[in-house]
Amino acid sequence: MNALSFPNIAAVLISTAAVLTSACGGSSTSPTAARDYSGSWAGTTSQGNPITFQVSGNSVSNLNMGVSYSGHFSNSLGSGTCTASFTLTLGFNGNALNPPMPINADSFRSAVSGSTDVVVGTFNSATSASGNATFLSGLQGANTGGCVSTAATAITWTATKR
Repeated sequence: MNALSFPNIAAVLISTAAVLTSACGGSSTSPTAARDYSGSWAGTTSQGNPITFQVSGNSVSNLNMGVSYSGHFSNSLGSGTCTASFTLTLGFNGNALNPPMPINADSFRSAVSGSTDVVVGTFNSATSASGNATFLSGLQGANTGGCVSTAATAITWTATKR
Protein backbone atom coordinates (compact mmCIF):
# COMPACT_ATOMS: atom_id res chain seq x y z
CA MET A 1 0.00 0.00 0.00
CA ASN A 2 1.39 3.33 -1.01
CA ALA A 3 0.90 5.92 1.62
CA LEU A 4 1.67 9.54 0.98
CA SER A 5 4.10 10.90 3.41
CA PHE A 6 3.70 14.28 5.00
CA PRO A 7 6.40 15.92 2.80
CA ASN A 8 4.66 14.62 -0.37
CA ILE A 9 1.25 15.99 0.74
CA ALA A 10 2.82 19.35 1.55
CA ALA A 11 4.45 19.49 -1.90
CA VAL A 12 1.11 18.76 -3.62
CA LEU A 13 -0.67 21.45 -1.58
CA ILE A 14 2.03 24.03 -2.30
CA SER A 15 1.94 23.24 -6.05
CA THR A 16 -1.87 23.47 -6.11
CA ALA A 17 -1.78 26.80 -4.28
CA ALA A 18 0.77 28.15 -6.74
CA VAL A 19 -1.38 27.14 -9.74
CA LEU A 20 -4.52 28.68 -8.19
CA THR A 21 -2.68 31.87 -7.29
CA SER A 22 -1.35 32.37 -10.80
CA ALA A 23 -4.74 31.55 -12.36
CA CYS A 24 -6.76 33.76 -10.04
CA GLY A 25 -4.38 36.44 -8.97
CA GLY A 26 -2.47 37.22 -12.11
CA SER A 27 -2.68 40.59 -13.76
CA SER A 28 -6.24 41.64 -14.41
CA THR A 29 -7.76 44.36 -16.47
CA SER A 30 -10.30 46.49 -14.70
CA PRO A 31 -13.07 48.36 -16.51
CA THR A 32 -12.02 51.74 -17.81
CA ALA A 33 -13.26 54.53 -15.58
CA ALA A 34 -15.53 57.13 -17.13
CA ARG A 35 -13.74 60.29 -18.17
CA ASP A 36 -14.42 63.41 -16.17
CA TYR A 37 -15.70 66.14 -18.50
CA SER A 38 -16.66 68.49 -15.63
CA GLY A 39 -16.45 72.18 -16.40
CA SER A 40 -17.71 74.84 -18.80
CA TRP A 41 -17.90 74.16 -22.53
CA ALA A 42 -18.45 76.65 -25.36
CA GLY A 43 -18.63 76.54 -29.13
CA THR A 44 -20.54 77.39 -32.29
CA THR A 45 -23.40 75.83 -34.22
CA SER A 46 -23.54 75.30 -37.97
CA GLN A 47 -25.78 78.40 -38.04
CA GLY A 48 -23.02 80.51 -36.47
CA ASN A 49 -24.88 80.76 -33.15
CA PRO A 50 -23.27 80.11 -29.77
CA ILE A 51 -23.65 76.94 -27.71
CA THR A 52 -22.59 76.67 -24.08
CA PHE A 53 -23.10 73.93 -21.54
CA GLN A 54 -21.96 72.93 -18.09
CA VAL A 55 -20.86 69.43 -17.07
CA SER A 56 -20.97 68.42 -13.43
CA GLY A 57 -19.82 64.93 -12.52
CA ASN A 58 -21.11 62.59 -15.19
CA SER A 59 -24.02 64.78 -16.38
CA VAL A 60 -24.77 67.87 -18.45
CA SER A 61 -26.40 70.20 -15.94
CA ASN A 62 -27.44 73.02 -18.31
CA LEU A 63 -27.22 73.91 -22.00
CA ASN A 64 -27.86 77.08 -24.03
CA MET A 65 -27.95 77.05 -27.83
CA GLY A 66 -28.81 79.75 -30.31
CA VAL A 67 -31.34 78.52 -32.88
CA SER A 68 -32.44 80.23 -36.11
CA TYR A 69 -35.17 79.06 -38.46
CA SER A 70 -37.35 80.08 -41.38
CA GLY A 71 -41.08 79.88 -41.16
CA HIS A 72 -44.46 81.45 -41.66
CA PHE A 73 -46.47 83.94 -39.63
CA SER A 74 -50.09 84.90 -39.60
CA ASN A 75 -51.57 87.61 -37.41
CA SER A 76 -53.95 90.55 -37.47
CA LEU A 77 -51.47 92.54 -39.59
CA GLY A 78 -51.17 89.90 -42.30
CA SER A 79 -49.22 86.79 -43.09
CA GLY A 80 -46.01 85.83 -44.83
CA THR A 81 -42.63 84.21 -44.51
CA CYS A 82 -40.27 85.02 -41.68
CA THR A 83 -37.01 84.14 -40.03
CA ALA A 84 -36.56 84.02 -36.29
CA SER A 85 -33.91 83.30 -33.71
CA PHE A 86 -34.05 82.35 -30.07
CA THR A 87 -31.91 80.75 -27.40
CA LEU A 88 -32.82 77.21 -26.40
CA THR A 89 -32.18 76.97 -22.66
CA LEU A 90 -32.12 73.63 -20.90
CA GLY A 91 -31.68 74.50 -17.22
CA PHE A 92 -33.13 78.00 -16.83
CA ASN A 93 -31.18 81.00 -15.49
CA GLY A 94 -28.12 78.91 -14.79
CA ASN A 95 -30.10 76.46 -12.66
CA ALA A 96 -29.28 72.80 -13.12
CA LEU A 97 -31.51 70.55 -15.18
CA ASN A 98 -33.63 68.31 -13.03
CA PRO A 99 -32.81 65.61 -13.79
CA PRO A 100 -29.54 66.43 -15.58
CA MET A 101 -28.68 64.79 -18.91
CA PRO A 102 -26.54 61.75 -18.03
CA ILE A 103 -23.33 61.11 -19.95
CA ASN A 104 -23.20 57.47 -21.08
CA ALA A 105 -20.45 56.06 -23.29
CA ASP A 106 -19.09 59.62 -23.75
CA SER A 107 -22.46 60.88 -25.11
CA PHE A 108 -25.57 62.71 -23.91
CA ARG A 109 -29.05 63.10 -25.33
CA SER A 110 -32.00 65.16 -24.25
CA ALA A 111 -35.47 65.45 -25.65
CA VAL A 112 -36.74 69.00 -25.40
CA SER A 113 -39.67 68.97 -22.99
CA GLY A 114 -43.08 68.60 -24.62
CA SER A 115 -41.81 67.86 -28.13
CA THR A 116 -39.96 65.39 -30.30
CA ASP A 117 -37.05 67.81 -30.69
CA VAL A 118 -33.71 66.47 -29.53
CA VAL A 119 -30.18 67.63 -28.67
CA VAL A 120 -27.34 65.08 -28.87
CA GLY A 121 -23.67 65.43 -27.98
CA THR A 122 -20.52 63.31 -27.97
CA PHE A 123 -17.26 64.01 -26.17
CA ASN A 124 -14.52 63.36 -28.74
CA SER A 125 -11.73 63.92 -26.20
CA ALA A 126 -11.25 65.48 -22.76
CA THR A 127 -11.43 68.94 -24.38
CA SER A 128 -13.55 68.52 -27.54
CA ALA A 129 -17.25 67.76 -28.08
CA SER A 130 -19.62 67.81 -31.04
CA GLY A 131 -23.21 66.98 -31.77
CA ASN A 132 -26.45 67.90 -33.43
CA ALA A 133 -29.91 69.15 -32.69
CA THR A 134 -33.08 68.52 -34.65
CA PHE A 135 -36.22 70.61 -34.35
CA LEU A 136 -39.28 69.44 -36.25
CA SER A 137 -41.65 71.77 -38.06
CA GLY A 138 -43.92 73.79 -35.82
CA LEU A 139 -41.01 75.24 -33.84
CA GLN A 140 -41.84 78.59 -32.30
CA GLY A 141 -39.33 80.22 -30.02
CA ALA A 142 -40.35 82.67 -27.34
CA ASN A 143 -40.52 86.31 -28.49
CA THR A 144 -40.28 85.42 -32.19
CA GLY A 145 -43.31 87.43 -33.29
CA GLY A 146 -45.42 84.38 -34.09
CA CYS A 147 -42.96 82.99 -36.63
CA VAL A 148 -43.58 79.22 -36.79
CA SER A 149 -41.15 76.95 -38.63
CA THR A 150 -42.54 75.16 -41.65
CA ALA A 151 -39.78 72.55 -42.01
CA ALA A 152 -37.43 70.61 -39.76
CA THR A 153 -34.32 72.46 -38.63
CA ALA A 154 -31.13 70.42 -38.30
CA ILE A 155 -28.11 71.95 -36.59
CA THR A 156 -24.62 70.59 -35.94
CA TRP A 157 -22.28 72.01 -33.32
CA THR A 158 -18.75 71.79 -31.93
CA ALA A 159 -17.47 72.91 -28.54
CA THR A 160 -14.30 72.95 -26.49
CA LYS A 161 -13.71 72.90 -22.78
CA ARG A 162 -12.91 76.34 -21.40
